[in-house]
Amino acid sequence: MIETARSQGTWCQSYHLTPAFARHSSGVVEIYADGFPKEWLKLYGDPAFRAFDPLPDQVIAQGRTMTWLEAKDEVLAKGNVPPQTVEYFEKSHAAGLVHGVAIPLYGPNYRNAYASYGFVDEVSIDDKRVRTLIAVASATHRRIVDFLNQPVDHHIALSNREREVLFGISRGHSNNEIASLLGISPETVSTYVKRLFAKLETRDRIGATIKGLKFGLIHV
Repeated sequence: MIETARSQGTWCQSYHLTPAFARHSSGVVEIYADGFPKEWLKLYGDPAFRAFDPLPDQVIAQGRTMTWLEAKDEVLAKGNVPPQTVEYFEKSHAAGLVHGVAIPLYGPNYRNAYASYGFVDEVSIDDKRVRTLIAVASATHRRIVDFLNQPVDHHIALSNREREVLFGISRGHSNNEIASLLGISPETVSTYVKRLFAKLETRDRIGATIKGLKFGLIHV
């Protein structure tokens, strides 16, 4: 999903997997983020701040893909907007999160999710790139939900270093960023990533994160 998103011209993306019946911006949502500024990740990582992000609930409730600007305008048009939500919009704009699309994703047993992709320039829902992102995000979400519905019937052993790399992946860090944090070379990180994908039987970083969480290999 990450590679496809980048090939469509996005500069940041996130996938939010919500437990059944929970709010889509609550502290229990599992989030995978890639490409966002570090300052924004730190801010959004605060559950108290994230609770006032209205876009996930807005898009899921509408049941359709929307641009960030369209979703924002609809939220503000309702009136009685909490000051914390206004602050959220101001800080997201300051972080460069202006143009993008928000995609609702639905699965069985109320396992719904939300995908968000940022673009440098204004984008339309009718854009061919957006249609591609919708298809890929939907397919990825169905695959993740199918996996989560499977019983855990085997143990996966990871070394301490593999767990460190997997945790870095779960935080949305690139191989270069993980290498810098761990004091090893990017090439070594790449080797660990390939090894993790093989052990976890996945093809991408989001799949590795979800499996790592399900098997209790990491906690984020």
